[in-house]
Amino acid sequence: PFSTRELPSNKVRGLVRSLRGKPLAASIRVEPRGAQTSTDAEGFFQLDVPPGEYEVVIESSGYQPQRRKAKVDQQGVVIVNADLSQESGLPPAR
Repeated sequence: PFSTRELPSNKVRGLVRSLRGKPLAASIRVEPRGAQTSTDAEGFFQLDVPPGEYEVVIESSGYQPQRRKAKVDQQGVVIVNADLSQESGLPPAR
């Protein structure tokens, strides 16, 4: 019969906020796999990825993007929290 045993889960998860601690709507991309997700209302995100070394790209409109290295082990969870700075030359976000 078909096995229902789940494969070990490996995740990249985190929280994206402004420097003032406000949750941000951001897009998250894991390179080189190209897996993508967006943050929820609290600024939280989570992506399932195979074990490996990745670069996590965090982008939010009006803020400077961040790139973070992440090494995901077998059955590992990597936390990538980011506090984004506003881009210079733009009026403060409301």
